[in-house]
Amino acid sequence: MPSSVTTQIHNCFPCLDYLYIQECDEVNGLQWPISFQLPQCLYGLSSLTRLVLISTKIKNFPTEVMATLHALDGLDLQECNELSSVEGLHCLPSLKRLSIRQCPKFHSLPEGGFPSSLETLEIIECDLGLMERCQQEQSLEWLMIQHIPNQRYF
Repeated sequence: MPSSVTTQIHNCFPCLDYLYIQECDEVNGLQWPISFQLPQCLYGLSSLTRLVLISTKIKNFPTEVMATLHALDGLDLQECNELSSVEGLHCLPSLKRLSIRQCPKFHSLPEGGFPSSLETLEIIECDLGLMERCQQEQSLEWLMIQHIPNQRYF
């Protein structure tokens, strides 16, 4: 559900296609801490094609937010120490590249799976058990990702 902050962002940037946020709790002059508004502040940014979040306090991506990011084709999440899940990826028909790096609490793949458009999946320096399961033939995780042409885990 959109908040007043979400409405402000969407109204200010209706054609925003690239968003890069790194170690940012407040944005110059805006009176709201962006890290605590993530991911809700992304709601409705339907022109967004690339999203990069580095060292933010985001914990998860709910399906209701993901379902509004129709044009997103690249998602990069790095050093998000609280990130545990990314749900709703199956709602992203344009997603081609997903990179999750150095997110130690990221321990499971999304229950809804991945969109068929996904071409590249990177899970690097996340939960060791998850990375092992992704490479173990016939595991639930392996079955979820076997269709993705380019995969990297370490």
